[in-house]
Parts: sequence; structure tokens; C-alpha cells
Amino acid sequence: MGTKIQMNPGVKSIVMPENLKVGLMVAEQRKKCSLIGCTDEYYGLAFGQSPFPVPEPLVEALARNSRHGHYADARGIEELREAAAGFNAHHFGLHVSPERIFIGPGTKPLIDIVFHIVAGDLVLPFPSWIGYYPQALLMAKQYHAFPLHRENHYKIDTDELDHFLADRPDKQKVLVLNNPHNPTGAVYTRTELEALAAVCRRRRTLVLADEIYALTTYAPDDFVSMGKVYPEGTFVTNGLSKDRSAGGYRLGHIILPEQCPEALMDAFNKVAATVYTNVTTPVQYAAVTAYARNVEIEAYFVMTRRIHRMMGTWLS
Repeated sequence: MGTKIQMNPGVKSIVMPENLKVGLMVAEQRKKCSLIGCTDEYYGLAFGQSPFPVPEPLVEALARNSRHGHYADARGIEELREAAAGFNAHHFGLHVSPERIFIGPGTKPLIDIVFHIVAGDLVLPFPSWIGYYPQALLMAKQYHAFPLHRENHYKIDTDELDHFLADRPDKQKVLVLNNPHNPTGAVYTRTELEALAAVCRRRRTLVLADEIYALTTYAPDDFVSMGKVYPEGTFVTNGLSKDRSAGGYRLGHIILPEQCPEALMDAFNKVAATVYTNVTTPVQYAAVTAYARNVEIEAYFVMTRRIHRMMGTWLS
């Protein structure tokens, strides 16, 4: 008889993510098909896993840097944080110092660190990406579900948000803003973001802006980052998994709010070092290429967006 092991009750309340359910179902059906000789195929139309190969310059950069086997700074290597700063300036007009940028093993752990170190309740709009709620449950973080409505194109209604926050004035809040929005594809305009920022300033609310799909939109030059309109109160995350099709490289970055206190940066550094030590060093050196002004990667962005547009038009 095995040892009885008690589990964290928070884990029991987490349901299996839909993408994992579907993946397991498809794998099971493929196995059954192969056993009876059928040749039916299953096609995934979701974009969470990019259908495109990793850009060749990034593949080559990883091969070149594979001998970097040493530990690295928990914040990320300096060359990469500088490259990420340049990337955000070029694409989003966000002019930030590398000191405010942290590199993580994907954006999910970076979001998790924000949830851990920032006091106050979370405001989680729904429908939403599947990852935010389980993170809150695992750390027993208090959260409030905020509904999005079809008639408002699944965007946050600022008047509704203002009333929602006014009814809960007791403590600081962190609003999770996924823009472009997963799963609906909604993209906020500058005017809409400015209205959100005004509410958040008035109601003592910070923003966690998950902008991982920013460069996959049909008009990426028109995309406005929340960090541009609410720099003093926004944490911005982005990474390699969607526009550069390198989800398996597990690399993302976060920009901390403008003029954030030294204590916040120290706390972020300590938690990062405690949880994951550092992002895989060869991947960091390779990612310098991914964040640099690379003509081939820029052309890759254009090509993949064109294919997505054709696919979206055909399916709609």
C-alpha cells in the first residue's frame, strides 16, 4: 500500500484546460484509427500553437549559441534586454530602459510573478485565455470575474468597469487586459485604451497587459500598447511564441511600470531567481536575433499575417 500523500486543495479546483483536453482526444482518436486501419485526419484550426516553422535566422542563432551552458542573470542577459527594449521602441513606440525589462521562460511565469508580488485582487475579464484563472487558484489569489459582452465586441465597457471598481474600493486591483483578445480577436483602439486608463487611474487599479498577439493582427502598425497610454500603471508582456512561432523556445519578456520603485524590481528579481533561476542561456542568446531588426524575420511577419488573413477570410 502506497504512502498517502495530501494534495493542495487549490490544485483539485483546477479543471483540465480545453486545449489539453482536445489534444488528448485527438491523440486517442489517431491511435484508435491506426489500430483499425482508418486514414481519417484531424486538423487543428486554433492559433495557440503557431502552424508555421520557426524563422530560419532564429534557428541558426540557436545552433550558433548552443555552447552557452553557463547560468545567466535571473533578469535576462544584458544583450537580450537591450534588444527587447529596441524591439518595443521600433514596433510599439515604447521607449523603456533595459532595467525595466525581465526575461522569463515564456510569458506565463512572468504573469505568475506579477500575481504573486503585487498586492490586491485580480480583475479577470471573461471569456478569456484559459491560463489566468488557474494561476489565481493555485496561489489562492482573490479574483473578481468581469463579464465581456458580445454587443460591445467582447471589449471592456469602461462605464461598467468604473462602477465595478467603485463597488470594491477597499484595496488595490490588478486588471488583466489581454489585447489582442484571446479567444475573440478583439483589438482595442487608442481611444478605448485611454478611457480604460482613466478609469484605472481613478480607481487605484494596475493593469497586466498580455500583448502576446500584438504583431499577428491584420494591421500591426495600428496596434497601441497599454504601456503607451498608462505607462506608470501597466505591466506589459510579450514573447516569441505567436508572431515568431517559437512557443517551444519558452521565452517571453515583461516591461515593469514606468518609475516603478526599486523594491518592486528587487522583488521581481528575487522571485524569478527562486522559481526558475534563469531562462535557458542558449535560447536567450538566440533571442537577441529574434528581437533585432532582421529583414528576413520582418518578411516572415508579413508572410504569416497574409496567410492568416486568407485563412480567416475563407473560414468566415
